[in-house]
Amino acid sequence: MLHADSSSVQWGSHGDLGFVIPQRRRLDRLVWKPLCRLAEMLVGPQQLVKKRLDKLLDYEEIQERKSETGSVTYDEEAAMNTYLAINALLVAELPRFNQVAMQLLGQLLGSFSVLQQDLATEVLHEAKKEVEQVRGGGWVSLCLSR
Repeated sequence: MLHADSSSVQWGSHGDLGFVIPQRRRLDRLVWKPLCRLAEMLVGPQQLVKKRLDKLLDYEEIQERKSETGSVTYDEEAAMNTYLAINALLVAELPRFNQVAMQLLGQLLGSFSVLQQDLATEVLHEAKKEVEQVRGGGWVSLCLSR
């Protein structure tokens, strides 16, 4: 069973797994915090896309009215222009934003992969130490320590 306290992480009564805490800190620094910042960056474009969808409904309604009556009010014209401006902004900027977000996500995935590999190497190293201890007569002391 894994027990955590403020100084180290240990497995049962033997086998120090203190290397897990630095790995966790690296995971937080290299993956979790940047991933949270990326999620925060997505909020603005998400709101803009939602606003565009709302304005699209207005735009289509006004377009229908314009085709029926042949004219629109000043406010309706302003609403149509707002939709067109938001749409143009999204068409121009969203692909570039998505490209940058995908690059960041790829970098985060690469960092996560390296961290997993480092953790697996540490676990293997610790397991080898345990096996050597068991082979070297440590089995009796290991059993007695329980």
